[in-house]
Amino acid sequence: MLEIGREDPVFGKRRTLYSEKAWPRFLARLAEHPFSAGVSLTPLDDRGFPLHKELAYFNVVRDAVSPAWTSFEFTVPAVYTGWPGSAEMQDRWTAFVRNQAALVGACAGGMTDDRGPGDTALERATGSWAWISESCQVLRGYTWVTVVAAQLARSLGGAEALRASGAFCEVSPLRDGSLWLRATPAVNDFTGDRIRRVFEALAPVLLTGVARFENNESFRIVNGVDAADYR
Repeated sequence: MLEIGREDPVFGKRRTLYSEKAWPRFLARLAEHPFSAGVSLTPLDDRGFPLHKELAYFNVVRDAVSPAWTSFEFTVPAVYTGWPGSAEMQDRWTAFVRNQAALVGACAGGMTDDRGPGDTALERATGSWAWISESCQVLRGYTWVTVVAAQLARSLGGAEALRASGAFCEVSPLRDGSLWLRATPAVNDFTGDRIRRVFEALAPVLLTGVARFENNESFRIVNGVDAADYR
């Protein structure tokens, strides 16, 4: 399914089934700088029916409040990829996303398996949200892979200080000074003390509020703490 969004972020979307003719039309519309664009995919069986209920999708969306800001999002169900048990797949995906983050000059972002695109686990657990345009003033969340804006990275002491913290297995500079922080080689290793070490390393610039899990929620963040208490 191909989707183009015009000026209205909710009602201005047009969806078209993929075809060899529809694809070049979709690409041509991207030159018109739409409000949003996305592709959703699902494998089909030999009768043309979806094999699974879950969809893989990616979206590029302008912020409704600050249209000059754009988010790039993708979600792929584990049933399609074998992601949790494949270290090679995780390495390939992190390399791809790191390269894309460097290409567009990302100032915020992350990779995780506990939340879909949109708000972060920290925002969800604290009930506090920051506008995307505030991404250079406050870190909206932290997870297995976290992108930290240049201004916030400097407040934390820069790449060398974050490497020395021992909280990350990879600290890589991106374009414009942002930092790519990977906590552990594999996402399933990002638990317990490894999560707390990342929280404590980033707490001085994190969104504040006490994180609380409700309704059997489970996030890869520290429960019951407030970043404000670590400053």
